[in-house]
Amino acid sequence: MSIEKNPHDWVFKNVFSKFDNVSSFLSIFLPDLYKLIVPKSMKILNPKKQTKEYRKYFLDVGVECKIKTKNHSHKKAHLWLKKI
Repeated sequence: MSIEKNPHDWVFKNVFSKFDNVSSFLSIFLPDLYKLIVPKSMKILNPKKQTKEYRKYFLDVGVECKIKTKNHSHKKAHLWLKKI
Protein backbone atom coordinates (compact mmCIF):
# COMPACT_ATOMS: atom_id res chain seq x y z
CA MET A 1 0.00 0.00 0.00
CA SER A 2 1.39 3.37 -0.93
CA ILE A 3 0.78 6.68 0.75
CA GLU A 4 -0.07 8.28 -2.61
CA LYS A 5 -3.00 5.92 -3.29
CA ASN A 6 -4.61 5.93 0.14
CA PRO A 7 -2.97 8.22 2.71
CA HIS A 8 -5.47 7.53 5.53
CA ASP A 9 -5.02 3.76 5.34
CA TRP A 10 -1.26 4.06 5.01
CA VAL A 11 -0.92 6.28 8.10
CA PHE A 12 -3.45 4.32 10.15
CA LYS A 13 -1.88 0.94 9.42
CA ASN A 14 1.67 2.18 9.97
CA VAL A 15 0.88 3.93 13.24
CA PHE A 16 -1.28 1.14 14.65
CA SER A 17 1.06 -1.66 13.69
CA LYS A 18 3.18 -0.69 16.71
CA PHE A 19 2.28 -2.04 20.14
CA ASP A 20 2.97 1.19 22.06
CA ASN A 21 0.68 3.18 19.77
CA VAL A 22 -2.21 0.73 20.12
CA SER A 23 -1.75 0.56 23.88
CA SER A 24 -1.72 4.36 24.16
CA PHE A 25 -4.78 4.69 21.95
CA LEU A 26 -6.77 2.21 24.03
CA SER A 27 -5.71 3.79 27.32
CA ILE A 28 -6.69 7.29 26.17
CA PHE A 29 -9.83 6.68 24.11
CA LEU A 30 -11.18 3.46 25.64
CA PRO A 31 -9.94 3.61 29.26
CA ASP A 32 -12.68 1.38 30.72
CA LEU A 33 -11.85 -1.37 28.24
CA TYR A 34 -8.11 -0.85 28.68
CA LYS A 35 -8.42 -1.41 32.45
CA LEU A 36 -9.81 -4.89 31.75
CA ILE A 37 -6.88 -5.95 29.58
CA VAL A 38 -4.25 -8.08 31.29
CA PRO A 39 -0.94 -6.19 31.05
CA LYS A 40 1.51 -7.55 28.50
CA SER A 41 -1.08 -9.95 27.02
CA MET A 42 -1.74 -7.75 23.98
CA LYS A 43 -0.56 -8.98 20.62
CA ILE A 44 -1.10 -7.01 17.40
CA LEU A 45 -2.75 -9.12 14.70
CA ASN A 46 -2.47 -8.62 10.97
CA PRO A 47 -5.99 -7.65 9.83
CA LYS A 48 -5.33 -8.96 6.32
CA LYS A 49 -4.89 -12.46 7.72
CA GLN A 50 -8.14 -12.20 9.69
CA THR A 51 -10.42 -11.04 6.89
CA LYS A 52 -11.64 -14.55 6.07
CA GLU A 53 -13.65 -14.63 9.32
CA TYR A 54 -14.54 -10.95 9.26
CA ARG A 55 -14.95 -10.54 5.52
CA LYS A 56 -17.74 -7.94 5.72
CA TYR A 57 -15.65 -5.57 7.85
CA PHE A 58 -12.91 -3.18 6.84
CA LEU A 59 -10.50 -3.94 9.64
CA ASP A 60 -7.74 -1.52 10.50
CA VAL A 61 -6.33 -2.97 13.70
CA GLY A 62 -6.66 -6.34 15.37
CA VAL A 63 -5.52 -7.10 18.91
CA GLU A 64 -5.48 -10.42 20.72
CA CYS A 65 -5.39 -10.12 24.50
CA LYS A 66 -6.62 -11.51 27.78
CA ILE A 67 -9.49 -9.76 29.54
CA LYS A 68 -9.99 -9.83 33.31
CA THR A 69 -13.34 -11.33 34.32
CA LYS A 70 -15.47 -10.68 37.40
CA ASN A 71 -14.27 -13.90 39.04
CA HIS A 72 -10.61 -12.80 38.60
CA SER A 73 -9.85 -15.24 35.82
CA HIS A 74 -8.76 -14.28 32.31
CA LYS A 75 -10.50 -14.86 28.98
CA LYS A 76 -8.90 -14.66 25.57
CA ALA A 77 -10.38 -11.86 23.46
CA HIS A 78 -9.98 -10.26 20.07
CA LEU A 79 -10.47 -6.52 19.67
CA TRP A 80 -11.04 -5.10 16.21
CA LEU A 81 -10.84 -1.43 15.39
CA LYS A 82 -12.28 -0.29 12.12
CA LYS A 83 -12.91 3.04 10.50
CA ILE A 84 -16.52 3.99 10.05
